[in-house]
Amino acid sequence: GDGKDLLGTVAELKHAHRKLSEQNSSLLRTVAQCEDVNLQLTLEITELRAKLASAQRSAVRARSLTEELEETRQAFKEAQERASRTQTICTKLNNEVECQKVNIRRLEDKNENLTFERTCSEDSINKLRKFNTEL
Repeated sequence: GDGKDLLGTVAELKHAHRKLSEQNSSLLRTVAQCEDVNLQLTLEITELRAKLASAQRSAVRARSLTEELEETRQAFKEAQERASRTQTICTKLNNEVECQKVNIRRLEDKNENLTFERTCSEDSINKLRKFNTEL
């Protein structure tokens, strides 16, 4: 009976060995697949990190452009205000020029009248001189 028990145990051990070998092969295939998946995930992580870095650079550039745009808007607003003040000054100067033109016309008219009066006075003086000489 000991021989039969021993043969049965050996058969069980061989069977268990075969099962364990199959499980081992299966586990080795699973480990190989996991390594492949791990490698793919590592590559994806590297790509995602590169994309993240690119997105961060883009965000920094966008912030920089936003600040630059705000500075440009402020400069434009200040330029508009200066232009408005300059336009107001120009309008005042144009009005003043028009007033001066009116004054010049008045003075020219007055000068023309005075010249006429002078000419008339000179004529009168000349007539009086002539008359005085005749006397």
